[in-house]
Amino acid sequence: MPRLGPNRKVASTHCPQHVDLHPSYPFFIQHEENSWKKTFRIVLPHVGLVTFCVIYVLAGAWIFFLIESSEEQLMRKKAENEIRSERHRLMVALWEEQRENRSAWEASALRHIDNTTRILISWFQRHYTADQQLTWSYPTAIFFCISMITTIGYGNLVPSTTEGQVICIIYGIFGIPLMLITVADAGKFIGDALRCLRRRGKVAGADGPLPVSALLFLMIAYMMIGAVLLHSYEKWTFGQAFYWAFISMSSIGFGDIVPERCEMFPVTIAYILVGLALASMCIDTSAAYYIRKIHFFGRKMKSAQATVSDLIRLSLFIKRRYRLSEKEMNEMSLQSALKHMLAACNAYVPDDINLIYYIDHPSSAYPPSDDIEEMHSIDE
Repeated sequence: MPRLGPNRKVASTHCPQHVDLHPSYPFFIQHEENSWKKTFRIVLPHVGLVTFCVIYVLAGAWIFFLIESSEEQLMRKKAENEIRSERHRLMVALWEEQRENRSAWEASALRHIDNTTRILISWFQRHYTADQQLTWSYPTAIFFCISMITTIGYGNLVPSTTEGQVICIIYGIFGIPLMLITVADAGKFIGDALRCLRRRGKVAGADGPLPVSALLFLMIAYMMIGAVLLHSYEKWTFGQAFYWAFISMSSIGFGDIVPERCEMFPVTIAYILVGLALASMCIDTSAAYYIRKIHFFGRKMKSAQATVSDLIRLSLFIKRRYRLSEKEMNEMSLQSALKHMLAACNAYVPDDINLIYYIDHPSSAYPPSDDIEEMHSIDE
């Protein structure tokens, strides 16, 4: 019979020719193709989801940039003209009214200064300052779209046009679920990767979920990494950077501290997205753990309630069965209750059980029949 040798050749005593089973044979090619197709089918939905999410963000950022940047330029020009005009009126008023008495001059000067201050604050609150750098650029528009569909919403950049606000509503309706699904999918991959590393390290309980303490340590370590990273290229202290990392990972987004280095926005956005995926994995794992604990506690409480009700019914049964008073019930111990119950469960045994003759017992074990008849006559 042919046999497969260690050199992957078929050796046969009947046939001197050797057939080399090289991987280039069609069978092996088909097997490898099927393996690649299977892997491709598994990976394709996840890669497609991430790709579609990236395209959605880039396209939305371009739309917001086109709408809001032109409006911002017009509003900045209007703000500059209004501020310049108010400054001119202030200077003219101060020059012309200097010949009047001091009290009238001070009242007029304060009125013009207050008006100028009001105009400056009004334009500043709408983010149209004298800075020449535009608020709405393509990188800031990308950061705006990311902060919106991740529900962080820093609030430092908002659409001011009616068209932009309408598009923002529509964009968020479809973008928020898309981003949440993408982040949850990435979080699942992170959890599977950590579980695989635990299996390779032969950690006890590697197939189970990560402990809550390990998840907490992982999140704190990631926020510290982000704090060091943001501290290196933003003008923040380490405490401010760690505060921003926590606010971003928890999707709170107060907006009091916001990244401003546009050239570092790709790094910041990548950190936010990976952090949200990690937070999603940690929250999902810990929530599942505590939900199981709560359900276990609830089942135990239900079992304890059933046990108490069974004990109450048993005590009432004992009281009625043996006609016990309240005092006797209070003095009854567990051993005495079990004794009464066992006694009630025993079969009836007549008093003259020893006088009954059994066929498998020797006759010497029983009294003579005359004595038995005499006993019965005495009883009668």
